[in-house]
Amino acid sequence: KTDWFEAANWDLGRIPEAGDDVVINPPQGSAWHVHLTNSTPQLKSLLVRHQSPVKTSGYKTWLTCYNWNTKIWADDVTIGQGGIVTCGGPFLISEMSNRVWIVGNKLTFDNSSEDFAGRINVDCKGYRDRPVLVDSVSEPTFPGIGRLKGDNAAAYAGGGAVRIELAGELNLKYANNSISASCSGKDSNGNGDGGSIYISCGTLKGSGKIEASAADRAANNGTQASVGGNGGRIAIHYDAELQRAVMPQTTVIFARPCSQVFDTSKPYSTSNGGA
Repeated sequence: KTDWFEAANWDLGRIPEAGDDVVINPPQGSAWHVHLTNSTPQLKSLLVRHQSPVKTSGYKTWLTCYNWNTKIWADDVTIGQGGIVTCGGPFLISEMSNRVWIVGNKLTFDNSSEDFAGRINVDCKGYRDRPVLVDSVSEPTFPGIGRLKGDNAAAYAGGGAVRIELAGELNLKYANNSISASCSGKDSNGNGDGGSIYISCGTLKGSGKIEASAADRAANNGTQASVGGNGGRIAIHYDAELQRAVMPQTTVIFARPCSQVFDTSKPYSTSNGGA
């Protein structure tokens, strides 16, 4: 695990400064987990990728954000092959919350492969417990809520929170590029809700996926379905005039609730779609 703010971890012997071009690109045969615990200065560019990612060994590059106010600030951000931006979690309402917050001019996701496409993933990085929250539809902020059971509820925590503020272009170039704040766990004790994704940009391009969904229900003793979660919230604000010039786009956006499966004769609780 590598600390962003440890000078010895950088090839110039200092931490990145305003105006720098920052490249996180580990060599073949290694996996890097870079921890960002405070905001970056305003960088010229940031590239997160892996030279030679390997699916079976987990050789990828993770940039993990901690603390709610930690901001990735760069004019041009690229999440390339084997690159994953995420946040710490899950957490209780009484603990420090985390999210992914990116501010800049342009954000590009690259690499078309299913296993190594660049992505933001905060699945199950939300609340483990169930605080009472009412989020905004137009400016969603909160992580998803979970269903706490015992000491280890990561599998059924809610999705995390993502905020992206761009003056220019958001480009999910390929179908496997994604921004995900879902509950991806599936547990017979119950599943969490989708999280939140709030994007403001000049234009949205590409054919990737933006998702804040709940997990499907899981079987309990093979007969009953678990309590399902609700879909999260996604809001995208863009410049309508600029967007017309890049239409049509094939970006997929959804915030599904869980599906009702298994024994349909039993009275399962209702789950709601997202917004």
